[in-house]
Amino acid sequence: MEFILNKKTVMRFIKNIFPLILLCISTLSFSQISDTLTIYYSIDDDKLEGEWKNEIRNKLKNDVVDIKIYSYTDFLGPADHNKRLSDKRANATKSFLISQEVSKNLISECKGMGIHPFSSHENRINPDDRGILQHRVTKLIFIYHDDNENKKNISQHFEEEQEDSPEELKVIPIFADLSEEKLVIGENIILDNIIFHGGTPLFKSESENALKQLLLAMQNNPTLKIEIQGHICCQSDGLDGWDRINENNELSANRAETVYDYLIKGGVEAKRMTYVGLGSEFKRFPEERNFREEDLNRRVEILIIDK
Repeated sequence: MEFILNKKTVMRFIKNIFPLILLCISTLSFSQISDTLTIYYSIDDDKLEGEWKNEIRNKLKNDVVDIKIYSYTDFLGPADHNKRLSDKRANATKSFLISQEVSKNLISECKGMGIHPFSSHENRINPDDRGILQHRVTKLIFIYHDDNENKKNISQHFEEEQEDSPEELKVIPIFADLSEEKLVIGENIILDNIIFHGGTPLFKSESENALKQLLLAMQNNPTLKIEIQGHICCQSDGLDGWDRINENNELSANRAETVYDYLIKGGVEAKRMTYVGLGSEFKRFPEERNFREEDLNRRVEILIIDK
Protein backbone atom coordinates (compact mmCIF):
# COMPACT_ATOMS: atom_id res chain seq x y z
CA MET A 1 0.00 0.00 0.00
CA GLU A 2 1.38 3.36 -1.03
CA PHE A 3 1.52 6.08 1.68
CA ILE A 4 1.62 9.66 0.42
CA LEU A 5 2.15 12.73 2.59
CA ASN A 6 1.35 16.13 1.12
CA LYS A 7 3.30 19.24 2.08
CA LYS A 8 0.48 20.66 4.22
CA THR A 9 0.27 17.47 6.32
CA VAL A 10 4.05 17.39 6.86
CA MET A 11 4.20 21.06 7.89
CA ARG A 12 1.29 20.62 10.31
CA PHE A 13 3.02 17.63 11.90
CA ILE A 14 6.33 19.51 12.30
CA LYS A 15 4.58 22.55 13.75
CA ASN A 16 2.77 20.50 16.38
CA ILE A 17 5.58 18.12 17.30
CA PHE A 18 8.28 20.78 17.80
CA PRO A 19 7.08 21.97 21.24
CA LEU A 20 7.03 18.34 22.44
CA ILE A 21 10.64 17.93 21.27
CA LEU A 22 11.53 21.18 23.03
CA LEU A 23 9.86 19.88 26.18
CA CYS A 24 11.98 16.72 26.12
CA ILE A 25 15.19 18.66 25.48
CA SER A 26 14.56 21.14 28.28
CA THR A 27 13.75 18.35 30.72
CA LEU A 28 16.87 16.35 29.85
CA SER A 29 19.33 19.25 29.60
CA PHE A 30 18.09 21.39 32.46
CA SER A 31 16.42 18.85 34.75
CA GLN A 32 17.92 20.46 37.83
CA ILE A 33 16.23 23.80 37.09
CA SER A 34 13.19 22.92 34.96
CA ASP A 35 9.80 21.45 35.69
CA THR A 36 6.71 20.63 33.65
CA LEU A 37 3.05 20.65 34.63
CA THR A 38 0.44 18.91 32.47
CA ILE A 39 -3.14 20.18 32.81
CA TYR A 40 -6.00 17.97 31.59
CA TYR A 41 -9.45 19.05 30.34
CA SER A 42 -12.88 17.59 29.76
CA ILE A 43 -14.10 17.47 26.16
CA ASP A 44 -14.55 20.99 24.72
CA ASP A 45 -13.59 22.60 28.06
CA ASP A 46 -11.13 25.50 28.39
CA LYS A 47 -11.60 26.42 32.07
CA LEU A 48 -8.74 26.20 34.54
CA GLU A 49 -10.15 24.31 37.52
CA GLY A 50 -9.18 24.98 41.14
CA GLU A 51 -6.96 21.93 41.52
CA TRP A 52 -4.83 23.05 38.57
CA LYS A 53 -4.61 26.59 39.95
CA ASN A 54 -3.18 25.16 43.16
CA GLU A 55 -0.68 23.08 41.17
CA ILE A 56 0.47 26.19 39.31
CA ARG A 57 0.83 28.13 42.58
CA ASN A 58 3.06 25.37 43.92
CA LYS A 59 5.29 25.64 40.85
CA LEU A 60 5.58 29.39 41.39
CA LYS A 61 7.08 29.08 44.88
CA ASN A 62 10.58 29.02 43.41
CA ASP A 63 12.28 31.80 41.46
CA VAL A 64 10.90 31.38 37.94
CA VAL A 65 12.91 32.89 35.09
CA ASP A 66 10.91 31.61 32.11
CA ILE A 67 7.54 29.98 31.37
CA LYS A 68 6.31 28.37 28.16
CA ILE A 69 2.67 27.38 27.53
CA TYR A 70 1.54 24.93 24.84
CA SER A 71 -2.09 23.80 24.63
CA TYR A 72 -3.61 20.96 22.58
CA THR A 73 -6.93 19.29 21.83
CA ASP A 74 -7.71 15.73 20.87
CA PHE A 75 -8.99 14.70 17.43
CA LEU A 76 -12.70 15.35 18.11
CA GLY A 77 -14.22 18.20 16.12
CA PRO A 78 -13.03 20.20 13.11
CA ALA A 79 -9.50 21.60 12.95
CA ASP A 80 -10.49 25.28 13.02
CA HIS A 81 -12.65 24.75 16.12
CA ASN A 82 -9.81 22.87 17.84
CA LYS A 83 -7.32 25.63 17.04
CA ARG A 84 -9.60 28.20 18.71
CA LEU A 85 -10.15 25.87 21.66
CA SER A 86 -6.43 25.32 22.17
CA ASP A 87 -5.89 29.11 22.00
CA LYS A 88 -8.51 29.57 24.74
CA ARG A 89 -6.78 26.99 26.92
CA ALA A 90 -3.39 28.64 26.50
CA ASN A 91 -4.71 32.16 27.09
CA ALA A 92 -6.72 31.12 30.17
CA THR A 93 -3.53 29.67 31.64
CA LYS A 94 -1.57 32.83 30.85
CA SER A 95 -4.29 35.03 32.39
CA PHE A 96 -4.16 33.02 35.60
CA LEU A 97 -0.37 33.32 35.78
CA ILE A 98 -0.63 37.09 35.39
CA SER A 99 -3.27 37.19 38.16
CA GLN A 100 -0.59 35.60 40.39
CA GLU A 101 1.69 38.58 39.68
CA VAL A 102 3.80 36.65 37.21
CA SER A 103 5.41 39.11 34.81
CA LYS A 104 4.14 38.98 31.25
CA ASN A 105 7.79 39.27 30.27
CA LEU A 106 8.52 35.91 31.92
CA ILE A 107 6.02 34.10 29.67
CA SER A 108 8.17 33.63 26.59
CA GLU A 109 5.67 31.48 24.68
CA CYS A 110 1.90 31.00 24.85
CA LYS A 111 0.54 28.97 21.96
CA GLY A 112 -2.58 27.04 21.08
CA MET A 113 -1.27 24.18 18.97
CA GLY A 114 -4.61 22.77 17.78
CA ILE A 115 -4.95 19.00 17.53
CA HIS A 116 -2.25 16.96 19.26
CA PRO A 117 0.01 15.42 16.58
CA PHE A 118 -0.60 11.85 17.78
CA SER A 119 -4.35 12.20 18.29
CA SER A 120 -6.65 10.03 16.18
CA HIS A 121 -9.58 7.67 16.62
CA GLU A 122 -7.23 4.73 16.02
CA ASN A 123 -5.06 5.76 19.01
CA ARG A 124 -7.89 5.70 21.53
CA ILE A 125 -7.16 3.55 24.60
CA ASN A 126 -10.07 4.24 26.94
CA PRO A 127 -13.40 3.10 25.42
CA ASP A 128 -15.27 5.28 27.94
CA ASP A 129 -13.64 8.42 26.51
CA ARG A 130 -14.91 9.52 23.07
CA GLY A 131 -11.62 11.30 22.58
CA ILE A 132 -8.21 11.01 24.28
CA LEU A 133 -7.74 12.69 27.67
CA GLN A 134 -3.93 12.60 27.35
CA HIS A 135 -4.22 14.88 24.31
CA ARG A 136 -6.63 17.45 25.82
CA VAL A 137 -3.83 19.20 27.67
CA THR A 138 -1.84 22.30 28.41
CA LYS A 139 1.89 21.79 28.92
CA LEU A 140 3.48 24.37 31.21
CA ILE A 141 7.30 24.43 31.23
CA PHE A 142 8.85 26.30 34.17
CA ILE A 143 12.54 27.26 34.22
CA TYR A 144 13.98 28.24 37.62
CA HIS A 145 17.05 29.83 39.12
CA ASP A 146 18.97 27.06 40.82
CA ASP A 147 18.86 28.63 44.26
CA ASN A 148 16.41 29.34 47.08
CA GLU A 149 17.57 32.83 48.07
CA ASN A 150 14.18 34.34 47.35
CA LYS A 151 12.56 32.04 49.92
CA LYS A 152 14.65 33.30 52.86
CA ASN A 153 12.80 35.00 55.64
CA ILE A 154 13.41 38.71 55.17
CA SER A 155 14.04 39.41 58.84
CA GLN A 156 16.75 36.75 58.86
CA HIS A 157 18.16 38.33 55.72
CA PHE A 158 18.65 41.69 57.41
CA GLU A 159 20.04 40.12 60.59
CA GLU A 160 22.75 38.40 58.57
CA GLU A 161 23.81 41.56 56.72
CA GLN A 162 26.51 43.80 58.16
CA GLU A 163 25.01 46.74 60.00
CA ASP A 164 28.00 49.06 59.56
CA SER A 165 28.63 49.42 55.87
CA PRO A 166 31.76 51.40 54.91
CA GLU A 167 29.85 52.93 52.01
CA GLU A 168 27.93 56.12 52.61
CA LEU A 169 24.23 55.72 51.89
CA LYS A 170 22.89 57.61 48.89
CA VAL A 171 20.19 59.88 50.28
CA ILE A 172 16.76 59.57 48.69
CA PRO A 173 15.57 63.10 47.74
CA ILE A 174 12.44 63.00 49.89
CA PHE A 175 14.63 62.38 52.96
CA ALA A 176 17.37 64.89 52.12
CA ASP A 177 15.61 67.72 53.94
CA LEU A 178 12.62 66.33 55.82
CA SER A 179 11.54 69.70 57.17
CA GLU A 180 8.23 70.59 58.83
CA GLU A 181 7.08 72.19 55.58
CA LYS A 182 7.69 69.00 53.60
CA LEU A 183 5.68 66.86 55.99
CA VAL A 184 2.18 67.49 54.66
CA ILE A 185 -0.65 65.59 56.35
CA GLY A 186 -2.64 63.58 53.81
CA GLU A 187 0.13 63.38 51.22
CA ASN A 188 1.96 60.27 50.11
CA ILE A 189 5.69 59.71 50.14
CA ILE A 190 6.43 57.55 47.10
CA LEU A 191 9.48 55.36 47.66
CA ASP A 192 10.52 53.95 44.28
CA ASN A 193 13.22 51.85 45.90
CA ILE A 194 11.15 49.74 48.31
CA ILE A 195 10.38 46.94 45.87
CA PHE A 196 9.71 43.21 46.08
CA HIS A 197 10.28 39.90 44.38
CA GLY A 198 7.25 39.02 42.23
CA GLY A 199 4.41 37.25 44.03
CA THR A 200 6.09 37.62 47.43
CA PRO A 201 6.45 40.11 50.32
CA LEU A 202 10.24 39.65 50.18
CA PHE A 203 12.32 42.77 49.56
CA LYS A 204 14.69 42.99 46.64
CA SER A 205 18.23 43.81 47.77
CA GLU A 206 18.06 47.35 46.35
CA SER A 207 15.34 48.16 48.92
CA GLU A 208 17.79 48.25 51.83
CA ASN A 209 18.86 51.87 51.40
CA ALA A 210 15.29 53.20 51.26
CA LEU A 211 14.23 51.11 54.25
CA LYS A 212 17.09 52.41 56.37
CA GLN A 213 16.27 56.00 55.46
CA LEU A 214 12.58 55.50 56.22
CA LEU A 215 13.59 54.12 59.62
CA LEU A 216 15.84 57.13 60.25
CA ALA A 217 13.01 59.49 59.28
CA MET A 218 10.72 57.83 61.82
CA GLN A 219 13.42 57.95 64.50
CA ASN A 220 14.29 61.61 63.83
CA ASN A 221 10.64 62.74 63.79
CA PRO A 222 9.16 61.12 66.91
CA THR A 223 5.69 62.62 66.44
CA LEU A 224 5.37 61.47 62.82
CA LYS A 225 2.53 58.99 62.23
CA ILE A 226 2.14 57.09 58.97
CA GLU A 227 0.05 54.58 57.06
CA ILE A 228 2.05 52.04 55.05
CA GLN A 229 0.25 51.21 51.80
CA GLY A 230 1.09 48.06 49.83
CA HIS A 231 0.54 47.63 46.07
CA ILE A 232 0.92 44.89 43.46
CA CYS A 233 1.58 44.78 39.73
CA CYS A 234 0.51 42.87 36.67
CA GLN A 235 -3.25 42.61 37.12
CA SER A 236 -5.90 45.22 36.36
CA ASP A 237 -8.97 44.16 38.32
CA GLY A 238 -8.18 46.23 41.41
CA LEU A 239 -8.05 43.11 43.56
CA ASP A 240 -5.20 41.81 45.68
CA GLY A 241 -2.81 39.11 44.49
CA TRP A 242 -1.70 35.67 45.59
CA ASP A 243 1.20 35.54 48.07
CA ARG A 244 3.36 32.51 47.24
CA ILE A 245 5.12 32.63 50.61
CA ASN A 246 2.15 33.01 52.97
CA GLU A 247 -0.22 31.18 50.60
CA ASN A 248 -3.06 33.66 50.83
CA ASN A 249 -4.66 36.28 48.61
CA GLU A 250 -3.38 39.28 50.59
CA LEU A 251 -0.12 40.06 48.79
CA SER A 252 -0.27 43.87 48.97
CA ALA A 253 -1.25 43.81 52.65
CA ASN A 254 1.58 41.39 53.41
CA ARG A 255 4.05 43.70 51.69
CA ALA A 256 2.88 46.63 53.80
CA GLU A 257 3.11 44.47 56.92
CA THR A 258 6.70 43.50 56.04
CA VAL A 259 7.69 47.19 56.08
CA TYR A 260 5.73 47.66 59.32
CA ASP A 261 7.62 44.75 60.91
CA TYR A 262 10.95 46.18 59.72
CA LEU A 263 10.20 49.53 61.40
CA ILE A 264 8.98 47.81 64.59
CA LYS A 265 12.23 45.87 64.70
CA GLY A 266 14.08 49.20 64.36
CA GLY A 267 12.40 50.55 67.49
CA VAL A 268 9.48 52.53 66.05
CA GLU A 269 6.39 52.36 68.26
CA ALA A 270 3.49 50.39 66.77
CA LYS A 271 0.98 53.11 67.73
CA ARG A 272 2.65 55.46 65.23
CA MET A 273 1.90 53.20 62.26
CA THR A 274 -0.88 51.38 60.48
CA TYR A 275 -0.68 49.35 57.28
CA VAL A 276 -3.10 48.47 54.51
CA GLY A 277 -3.10 46.54 51.22
CA LEU A 278 -4.51 48.39 48.20
CA GLY A 279 -4.17 45.55 45.70
CA SER A 280 -3.90 46.59 42.05
CA GLU A 281 -6.29 49.54 42.28
CA PHE A 282 -3.69 52.34 42.20
CA LYS A 283 -1.05 51.24 39.72
CA ARG A 284 1.44 53.91 38.66
CA PHE A 285 1.67 52.20 35.26
CA PRO A 286 -1.75 50.76 34.25
CA GLU A 287 -0.21 48.49 31.58
CA GLU A 288 3.36 47.58 32.50
CA ARG A 289 5.65 47.54 29.45
CA ASN A 290 8.84 46.25 31.08
CA PHE A 291 10.35 44.88 34.29
CA ARG A 292 11.09 48.37 35.64
CA GLU A 293 7.45 49.46 35.42
CA GLU A 294 6.42 46.21 37.11
CA ASP A 295 8.84 46.93 39.96
CA LEU A 296 7.45 50.44 40.38
CA ASN A 297 3.92 49.04 40.63
CA ARG A 298 5.10 46.31 43.02
CA ARG A 299 5.77 48.76 45.86
CA VAL A 300 4.77 50.48 49.09
CA GLU A 301 3.90 54.13 49.64
CA ILE A 302 3.84 56.08 52.91
CA LEU A 303 0.80 58.25 53.77
CA ILE A 304 1.46 60.96 56.34
CA ILE A 305 -1.28 60.75 59.00
CA ASP A 306 0.07 63.23 61.57
CA LYS A 307 3.28 65.14 62.25
